[in-house]
Parts: sequence; structure tokens; C-alpha cells
Amino acid sequence: MSFNRKSLKSISFIVALAYLLLFLPASPAMAGWVSNGEMINSPKAKLISMVERQEVTESLTSMGIDPNEAVRRVARMTDAEAQRALDQLETMPAGGSPVIGAIVFVFVVLLVTDILGYTNVFPFVNPQY
Repeated sequence: MSFNRKSLKSISFIVALAYLLLFLPASPAMAGWVSNGEMINSPKAKLISMVERQEVTESLTSMGIDPNEAVRRVARMTDAEAQRALDQLETMPAGGSPVIGAIVFVFVVLLVTDILGYTNVFPFVNPQY
């Protein structure tokens, strides 16, 4: 009887140790409040508002691109990618037509999604998975 108790204690110790080693390193998720101002002023929100403008949606539709798909692609971008796209749009010279800006914007969005591997539009892009 004492042999069984000793072996049961050692087995339970090993199981408890394995349980602690398995679940102890997992840290809990950290969440924080995000204000409405931060959400409204985020780079993704700015890009989405640009895509949802009437002249841009008309231009996208005339080129055969679904504006809802463009909004979904922008929503999948990280804030850093969205900020990079905004920076590129701000540094580009202003065109005489909003169509040129929309075309450049769509090109940048398609290029970023092609680099990320979501699409395969441009054959010269090697996706980075």
C-alpha cells in the first residue's frame, strides 16, 4: 500500500509540474480603451473615408473594381501600412483630375495587398508571406 501512495504522489507531482510549465508562460491578453478620436483619426479610417468618397467610388466602378472590396482591403491593412499609403499619397504631386489620384491610390492598395500575398495582380511582385 505504501508503494502505491509513493508512486501516486510522484506521478501527481510530475503532472502538476507539467501543468504549471505548460500554462504558466502563457501571458494574458492585454486590452486597453481606445477613444473615438483615436479610431476616427487612425490611418485606416482616413483611407476608408477616401475610398468611400463619391468620385473615388465612381472611378473605381468605371475601372471595374468593386468599391466594397477596396474598403475591405484597406480594413485588412495594418496601421503602419495605411500610414505608409497616406504618406505616399501626400507626397505625390496633385493632379488636375481626381481620377489620377484614385488610380494611384488603387495601385498602391493593390500593390500592398499583392506584396502581402492576398492577391496576385502584378506578376513582378514576389509575395512576402
